[in-house]
Amino acid sequence: MIQDVRVGIPFVGHANWMGGVYWACNLIKAVYRLPRTERPKIYFWLTEPYAAHIDLYADILPLVDGIIQLGANWKMTRFREKAVVSPTSADFFSRLDLIVPVLNDIQHSNFPSITWIPDFQHIHMPEMFSEKERKERDDKFSAIAARAPMVIFSSKSALADWSRFFPHSKAVTRILHFQTIPEADWFKPDPEETRLKYGLPSNYLICCNQFWMHKNHGTLFQAIADLHRRGIMARLVCTGNTDEYRNKEYFPSLKGMLGQLGIIDHVQILGQIPRGEQIALVRRSMAVIQPSLFEGWSTVVEDARLLGKTIFMSDLDVHKEQAPPYGHYFARRDPADLARQIADRWGELRCGPDTDREAAGRSENERAIEAYGRRFAEIINEAIFVMGLRPGGATRRADDLLRVPLSAEVLDMSMRPVKPALAEPPKHRPAVISLAKPARPDVGSLGGQAAEPSAAPQSQTAPQSQAAAAGHLQRSGIQESCDSQTRQQADAQVVKLIQAGRFGDAVGLLQKQSQVSPADGKIRSNLGWALAQMARRTREMALHRLTYAFVLNPAKSGPRKNLAVMLIGLALRDDARCLYEKAMQMCPDDQSILQEAYSLGLKFDAVASRSDGEVDDRIARANDELRAANQQAAPRDAGRPEDLSGQTVNPELHLKALNFAKEGKIDQAVEALTEFARQNPRHVDAHSDLGVLNFQQSMTLAHLATGHFHEAIRLGPHDIAPYKNLACLLMETGQLGKSHDAWQAVADRNPFDRDAQAGMECVRQMADRAKT
Repeated sequence: MIQDVRVGIPFVGHANWMGGVYWACNLIKAVYRLPRTERPKIYFWLTEPYAAHIDLYADILPLVDGIIQLGANWKMTRFREKAVVSPTSADFFSRLDLIVPVLNDIQHSNFPSITWIPDFQHIHMPEMFSEKERKERDDKFSAIAARAPMVIFSSKSALADWSRFFPHSKAVTRILHFQTIPEADWFKPDPEETRLKYGLPSNYLICCNQFWMHKNHGTLFQAIADLHRRGIMARLVCTGNTDEYRNKEYFPSLKGMLGQLGIIDHVQILGQIPRGEQIALVRRSMAVIQPSLFEGWSTVVEDARLLGKTIFMSDLDVHKEQAPPYGHYFARRDPADLARQIADRWGELRCGPDTDREAAGRSENERAIEAYGRRFAEIINEAIFVMGLRPGGATRRADDLLRVPLSAEVLDMSMRPVKPALAEPPKHRPAVISLAKPARPDVGSLGGQAAEPSAAPQSQTAPQSQAAAAGHLQRSGIQESCDSQTRQQADAQVVKLIQAGRFGDAVGLLQKQSQVSPADGKIRSNLGWALAQMARRTREMALHRLTYAFVLNPAKSGPRKNLAVMLIGLALRDDARCLYEKAMQMCPDDQSILQEAYSLGLKFDAVASRSDGEVDDRIARANDELRAANQQAAPRDAGRPEDLSGQTVNPELHLKALNFAKEGKIDQAVEALTEFARQNPRHVDAHSDLGVLNFQQSMTLAHLATGHFHEAIRLGPHDIAPYKNLACLLMETGQLGKSHDAWQAVADRNPFDRDAQAGMECVRQMADRAKT
């Protein structure tokens, strides 16, 4: 659940980039306005060079759940009660589940992270950057497009650029508009006192931008000079850092321009001043001017909206997207147009503050802040689903698989824990039971690029590390029977692919080996094992998809029934029963939920009016239904498309996918539905149908794996490894009787094999629960 997810937010701003500071502080404040059960845990993290800037975040550090210092050679002097030291990367990553945002980079691509791209200024304005900077940004953005699972943008304009520049990227993209969040003391002091403190004239316009080249102060200064020639003696106040890191001569050149234009006495440059004082001067001003040539999402515009100020803005798409209520646009490189816009409204402009406008702006701002915080939480919820996160410290119950995609807004999984398929694992759990920790769901099949494997929901059997998996392959003989250098290289490559979680590539290589050496039972066993891992991953994907569909619309019967059918098919009747109990709690007036539970053979004591005979008939019919359902390729309940987010995008793609499924073209159906789900992330039927198809794929892969295990046993009847692999696969797919027989075959060949004894005990526990 979202309150268990530990999100790490880096110090993204500093004294020379206050926009990053405002972004982080406002985000934290918005998130912490949400109820505790509806927001993640937030941890600020920083490296030693940023320690000098920590006071910039002093207001929000008391809010966060913790502060992580990355590096062992320094210690924080303030906020020590919340700070911990992570001397190594391994320790650092163990304290977090997700990093948001990764700025213009993929440095944490091996760890679940969401990238933030504010804008593409270097492409639109290459003259503002050196060739080296442009190359670095191009390389980073290309890598993000290829590898990042999720990317957030500050505006629709930036997202449109992304789609134009990287049309083939499969990253899941989201927009997060940041908001200005006012401090209570912004509105307490009299702005007149601040004006007098800085010796400003009574009437003035104000521009609050850092003196960077793209902020376009030159056009603003020329417009002021033009107003003076028109007889309008406008005075201008500028705040913001005067250091342009790209060109140290830029600010001096602007000061020289003031002298050349003859307005040096009419423009006062205050530099960087405290935020509260800056707001006071904006409130006191006649109007705000935002002449920037490029913005990702302008804090200045959001400040003007909050304070109800008239603002003259350059005609950027993003400014028009922000659309403040008292905004006016001018041609961004035309000082005469800016002067004309101001001159036309000069008689209307009054010194502030305007209390009526401010009251309306603050009321709107309150609603926007709540939407901002909830939007961030929604993105984190989607990341939980897309990246297959397991929140730190979560118990390893069977329902952990089901909790991954859940949204706190819809379902509280703490209502009643699902009983685990296996209570406590036997003391000597064999390494071959669930030979490898399943990699997190392949983001490529969820609309994002395939990512590196990381911690993920575990199988109901005992998971082990991927290193142990490679070790098992070696013990099985993959590197013991090398009869040539080519074979050694191929075997080493298979192990490398397995360790990386690339089971599909491993299957392809093992198939080639099998064609070269068709009588090698060890190759057959390893091929079956790799297919079994693919089946497990696909099965977990099916659980994720079906659970997510259930969460999106718990009142819709199709996803709920599909999920229950799958759970029962995997001998997890307890989990299926708990699913319906939760559904009844969420929809107490929906009698169809109880009817479905009976039809699936999940007997409840809640209804005593039904005779035992009627219940038995329903159970018998349910068993027939389940057998038929496991053989069907097409999605169940492929009814009216339903998208909770609004209008469905590209509905023809959904119909095309269903037609593929009806024709038995499962892979094509999955590909089409995956793209449809990426375009419609809250579409109930898309996730439900994908879940059914993923389950069908997993059963097909399991069938292929079973065939290879049987062939390996035929080729090497005295090798117990194929028996163990087969027993594990049968247990995971709910074929408990056959699994017990396979474990018994292991015990017959080696009566002292602990794996066999533990495996049979696992099967007995699962069978007992299935009968309950």
